[in-house]
Amino acid sequence: MNPAAHNPEKPAQPLPTPAFAGDGVLPPSKRFPASPPQPRLRRLARLAIPAFIAFSLAVAATAWHRGQQARIIIVNECQDHLPALSLFVGGQSFTIPPLDPEASYRWVFPADTAPSPVSLRTPDIPGTSSWNWDGPPISPNSGSRIILHLWDDGSVDVSTNRSVWADLSGE
Repeated sequence: MNPAAHNPEKPAQPLPTPAFAGDGVLPPSKRFPASPPQPRLRRLARLAIPAFIAFSLAVAATAWHRGQQARIIIVNECQDHLPALSLFVGGQSFTIPPLDPEASYRWVFPADTAPSPVSLRTPDIPGTSSWNWDGPPISPNSGSRIILHLWDDGSVDVSTNRSVWADLSGE
């Protein structure tokens, strides 16, 4: 209970009345008080911007490096499993594992290989098709993509393209 309300010597104070829009316009500083400074957010922004730039540069450098590598992509267009293949590059032989139907395998040229022709051979298995393909000399850092589609009848469709990064670098 409020003792001042029942004290006859002290008159009661009137309640404050709310101010409405028609009562007058408040100065701009009272309408929209300034927000307190946010130093933590500023510090975070100062750290986030350089981190974002460093991350972007790292992604671009990785993409450029991968874009410079030459690759062979072998696609099994056959109805059956494809046996293990032998890939000959720079006097070395590499084994491509057996492939399921409609599966593919990506092989990256070793960086220490000199520009050399590429050959693809399958083992001679009686009753199966044999795929033999001889390609042009390729540099390991050319950014070339050779896509070999192997078909049931033993034919090989070849398409070649270059990565965007290799085209941009002009090499």
